[in-house]
Amino acid sequence: MKIDIDQECIAFERALLCLDRLSACNILKRLRSSTDAVVCIDRVVVPAMERIGDGWEKGTLALAQLYMSGRICEDAVETIIPQEEQVRFNRFNMAVVVTDDYHFLGKRIITGMLRSSGFQLLDYGHQQDFQKLAAMVKQDRIDILLISVLMLRSALRISELCALLVQESPEVRVIVGGAPFRFDDQLRREVGAYATAANASELIVMLKKMEASES
Repeated sequence: MKIDIDQECIAFERALLCLDRLSACNILKRLRSSTDAVVCIDRVVVPAMERIGDGWEKGTLALAQLYMSGRICEDAVETIIPQEEQVRFNRFNMAVVVTDDYHFLGKRIITGMLRSSGFQLLDYGHQQDFQKLAAMVKQDRIDILLISVLMLRSALRISELCALLVQESPEVRVIVGGAPFRFDDQLRREVGAYATAANASELIVMLKKMEASES
């Protein structure tokens, strides 16, 4: 029986808004049995959370709904992301961070997909103090800092971090992703980021090309 991805996305979003963790996990597990994790994430998880985020921005959904949907989504995604494979050699020191968003979904997806592809990276968790974050980047000699955002306000604040990093660690490259950067292809330049990736699979391709060009 052919699965209707669009209908599954609607059902997944409904499960999130109803705080039905079990149904959300089961929907992704069912999809994962017939397709790969990238399709599940790019065509079901991300669109559902983007609509919920948009609802909060417009005032039709409460912050609690956004927050709990994100938490449930994180748990559901954990059930379908492949386990880590043999670790490969990294050309770059990388780290991933969440700044102002209310959930860690984007970070979870990036971390899980990169590690399953053999990349190593540090997880800086949730950092709103940009001075502290810049110090961490400098201390760990980070070459690439990955930031995924859901909200436009979170995306705009990245300009503050990029300006600080230019002073503290001018060699670091900030790669951003998330809904605001997909909707506005000029936003990446406005905030001063090095590059943007539409999804985790595009990010992996980008990183491999960067490694090849600098090896």
